[in-house]
Amino acid sequence: SGGTAVEVSEEQIITAMQYAARLGISAEPSSAASIAGAWELERQGAISSGESVVCAITGAGPKWPDVVSRYVPGQELSGVEVSEFQDLMSGSRLSR
Repeated sequence: SGGTAVEVSEEQIITAMQYAARLGISAEPSSAASIAGAWELERQGAISSGESVVCAITGAGPKWPDVVSRYVPGQELSGVEVSEFQDLMSGSRLSR
């Protein structure tokens, strides 16, 4: 398929969870790893800045309350509005 894989640290995953929470997405750790992986691939030059990338993120953060609340206190949200996703798709809120 031409795909690849990259290793990310727990710290990178936590940063990605916090990033997702700021966008109103309660991502579980394994889903946040896809964001961290995209950032790492960009850092390595495998993804160009401005290139479109899709990360599969489930909203299963509430299934991990101990983990999520420890790293994302007070930021866990649910029920994201359609306008939030439209902002994400337009790229207007993608800065870390």
